[in-house]
Amino acid sequence: MTLDQQKMTAEINIGFIGAGRMAQALVAGVVSSELPIASIGFVDPHDEAADLFIDRASNARRFPDIATLVRACETLVMAVKPQNFPGVLDEMADGVTSDHLIVSVAAGITIQKIESKLNTHRVVRVMPNTPCLIGKGVSALSHDPAVEAATVDRVVKILESVGDVVTVDESQMDAVTGLSGSGPAYVFSFIEALVQAGVAEGLTEDLAKQLSLGTLQGAVALVKSTGLPPGQLREQVTSPNGTTLAGLQAMESEGFSNSVKAAVEHAARRSRELSG
Repeated sequence: MTLDQQKMTAEINIGFIGAGRMAQALVAGVVSSELPIASIGFVDPHDEAADLFIDRASNARRFPDIATLVRACETLVMAVKPQNFPGVLDEMADGVTSDHLIVSVAAGITIQKIESKLNTHRVVRVMPNTPCLIGKGVSALSHDPAVEAATVDRVVKILESVGDVVTVDESQMDAVTGLSGSGPAYVFSFIEALVQAGVAEGLTEDLAKQLSLGTLQGAVALVKSTGLPPGQLREQVTSPNGTTLAGLQAMESEGFSNSVKAAVEHAARRSRELSG
C-alpha cells in the first residue's frame, strides 16, 4: 500500500471552526461521504448555530475553544467570516503542527496568508456556495502543492457529497467567488424581480412564483441536456418582432448584461480586497 493509499484509509478527526450555514452544509457532506471519520468536533459561540450543526451531525462534539479543538482534530475546516479570520488564526497558531490539514472556506483569504501565520504548507482553499445546503452546490478548490493527492481527494469527496467540484488555480479563486460563490444571490434577485413583474402584470404572487421557478428550472435543464451554448438556445426562442425579442430588448436597454458583469466584477474585486 502506498503512502497516499494509507492516508486515504486512515481515520479522520475533523474539526469545524464556525458552525454557520456553510459549515452545516459541509458537515452533512462529511457524514454522507463514506470517508473513515473517527470524530467530528466544532466550536462556535452561538447556541442556535451549534444546535443546527448537531442536527446535521448528531455525533458532533462542541468544544469550548479553538485551541482545544486544534489539539483534538488533525483536519480543521475554517468556516468563519473573513473579518474574523485574523483573530481565529491567532488562536490556532500555537497548536497547528505539520500533521494538521487546514481547509479554508473564507472568501478572499489566500493560502499564503494562512500559511504565513500557521507555519504550515498543508492548506486547501475552497469556495463553495449556499446550495450546498441541499446537496446542489458547486465548489471550487485550490491547494498548496505540498498537500498529498490522497488528502486532496478526501476534501474533494466531501465537497462532491454536497454538489459539483472543480479544481482551479488559486489565481482564479476571486473570479470564482464573484461568479459561483456570490452567484446564488444574483439568481435569487432575478427570481424576485420576475415575481414582482408578474404581479405588476396582474398575476397572483403564488402563480408568478410558480411560473418563475418552473421557467428557471426548465431553462437550466435544457442547457444541460442539449449541451448547446445559452446564446444559441436564446436565439431559438426569439422570433423576429416577437414577444421574447421585445422583452430581451427591454432588458438590454436597462443594462441587464452589463449589470450581471458588474456584479461578478465587483464581488471578485471585493474578494481580492479581503486578502489584503
